[in-house]
Amino acid sequence: MCDKNIKKKKRRGSKETLSQLLDYLIKDDRLSAYMLTQKTWRHNNDFAQFESLIPHKLLSYEIVDAYFISLNSKDYDVKMKYMNVITKNIKEANIKARLIREASPYTPCINGEWGVNPISMIKQVEEGK
Repeated sequence: MCDKNIKKKKRRGSKETLSQLLDYLIKDDRLSAYMLTQKTWRHNNDFAQFESLIPHKLLSYEIVDAYFISLNSKDYDVKMKYMNVITKNIKEANIKARLIREASPYTPCINGEWGVNPISMIKQVEEGK
């Protein structure tokens, strides 16, 4: 349940959440990255599913721009360089990452925590956008 009247705790902002997730991927700390994904996505997908989505090693990134979607949703343009761990090919991609703020799965909330929707990023990397 989303109680908009409760005193807001100091929480990680959307950009900080995205940066931390990307930093964890650079360090190859996928479990920590998984814990920063969107609560609804995590509710439906375990860590093994998250790992199976990432056949790449993130080498670097730059958060280029931010877009307000709603009080509980933001998009970020991210420029990234990554290596396919199988082929060792290095590529660059410009992707859009969506972050959702939720109190619990399926509950967007202004007092919730930001989480990255990993599908929003991974699909674009696969397509080489």
